[in-house]
Amino acid sequence: MLKSRLMIATAVVVLLCAMGVASGEEYTITHLSTSAHSESWQEFLYEMAELFEEAYPQYKVDIQIGAYEKFLVMIAGGVSPDVLDLPTHGAGSAVADGLFLDLRPYLNRERRLADKFPKPMLDALTAPDGTLFMLPIEAYSIVTWYNLDMLNAAGLTPPAELGQKWNWDTMREYGRKLTKRSADGNVQVWGLDRVRSRPYIQTVQAGGNFFDRDIFPTKSMILSDPVITGVEFIEKLIWEDGTTQPHGKGGALYTGQAAIDTVDGPGILGTRMRNVGFEWDVAPQPYGPDNNATNVSLNGFEISAHSANKDAAWEWVKFIGTTEDAHRRFVKHTGRLSVFREVALRWNTLMPVDLPKNWSVFFEQSVHPKNVYLKEGIVQDDRIMTILQQQLVRIWNGETSTRIALEEADRLIRPLLAGN
Repeated sequence: MLKSRLMIATAVVVLLCAMGVASGEEYTITHLSTSAHSESWQEFLYEMAELFEEAYPQYKVDIQIGAYEKFLVMIAGGVSPDVLDLPTHGAGSAVADGLFLDLRPYLNRERRLADKFPKPMLDALTAPDGTLFMLPIEAYSIVTWYNLDMLNAAGLTPPAELGQKWNWDTMREYGRKLTKRSADGNVQVWGLDRVRSRPYIQTVQAGGNFFDRDIFPTKSMILSDPVITGVEFIEKLIWEDGTTQPHGKGGALYTGQAAIDTVDGPGILGTRMRNVGFEWDVAPQPYGPDNNATNVSLNGFEISAHSANKDAAWEWVKFIGTTEDAHRRFVKHTGRLSVFREVALRWNTLMPVDLPKNWSVFFEQSVHPKNVYLKEGIVQDDRIMTILQQQLVRIWNGETSTRIALEEADRLIRPLLAGN
């Protein structure tokens, strides 16, 4: 079905290209912005569209809101958008089907423009065939958050002051000391908040990952020592220590029901952490057996491979994603962390909300060389991540051990990888 739709779209695109856009003729650039982004993201686009149209009168920008399905429908109808901002976790199918333009030639033809972007981030957004499918604007870095009042009451040194002593052993120790139970044994305050929700952080801190690569993996590493070590660590926190929530249990740092949170990023600054009734701060991730890397979600802009005017699309992407002025405006509107170092280091002067004392940790953590940038990664078969998640939930529920669950996940996933 998709191939037939793409054949129709391709025919229309060829016709449009044959007609051409005459010099001086107005061309409308269509930007399909995902509905998964916040209203503040779209407000940024609207502001930039006005500035762009003033600077380039030959172009108009039409911003539409929709999801990945709308992208496919537009392609099938022969009216592909020019630019998109699909999140990385939802872009796998589009990358696999060649629906995004390779941005690297455009980036490289601009003098030293590529140097503005951290190389590990560009590498993370490069498919195995060399296609740079997204130009990043935001780095959503997962760090350590903590209730300073609770730590002070327990006589514990804040993680930000511990350096490399903020590690898994210290995390377990703090979890035990900060977990509070009622007389009947029910947890009132969790020492550690929802550690199970991002297990790829613990596996990378142990020195590995679930698969051989993030984009279209070819080999399961599920039974490797680092993966087993990382998942068993979380299992111990839940069922041996009783210091973090099993699957389905509530309570969180921002509700005052947990003391230390290692699974959230800057998105909660202006929302869940706004006006909380306690003092708090942030720190880097704890050191595991190998490192203290984290998960950094990257968001940015793609150009459709079926755009009728790719050069015009690139001018718009360049305008909204490659200048410091654009990145500053992006931060002021959204409160998100820019991938530009110069802008990120002035984040505290641009943010619409108050930042914690150690706010620079968000940027410092985002450029760790061993970070996981694509969450669980991009797979070509959705069954792979479904199987893995189902087996992990069995561990978090206490239904089985790490080794038994991972052996089952590996057994079911290997044939799917071989088929790809």
